[in-house]
Amino acid sequence: MLEKQTAPPEIAEGEVLETLSIPATAIGGVIGKGGSNISLLQDEHGATVDIPRGTTICYIYGAPSSVEQTKEAIQAIIDRFNKLDAAKATAAAGGLLPDDAGNEVLVDPTAGWGTEADMSESSGAAAADAGSWGCGDLAQSQGW
Repeated sequence: MLEKQTAPPEIAEGEVLETLSIPATAIGGVIGKGGSNISLLQDEHGATVDIPRGTTICYIYGAPSSVEQTKEAIQAIIDRFNKLDAAKATAAAGGLLPDDAGNEVLVDPTAGWGTEADMSESSGAAAADAGSWGCGDLAQSQGW
């Protein structure tokens, strides 16, 4: 997929700008339904989040501490999606996944997972914990 070329936003004196590249599989989770997760991140941390339409580039700008907090929150969302993707790939290959006790168990790829909720629980990306980083709308819309 080709990235659209976008210029970073102009920032005011005293502000900082951070740029993140978001994996395509996590972009919807960062944005949220109708931009709800971006709004939540902005309200919660005070920095501005801008993801130009059709890209996976994320600009975060504002006061240095706000930008750092927002960047950490977005990275946590990305990490959850990466973990979920890895668990799906491992399960599809019949590999080992940790159970709730931390023991590795063999996954039978022919057994299927059933639902996204089953997958989320098994991967440790539980929906209850998703809301704290702005994933709540995504988790709810996906039935996690």
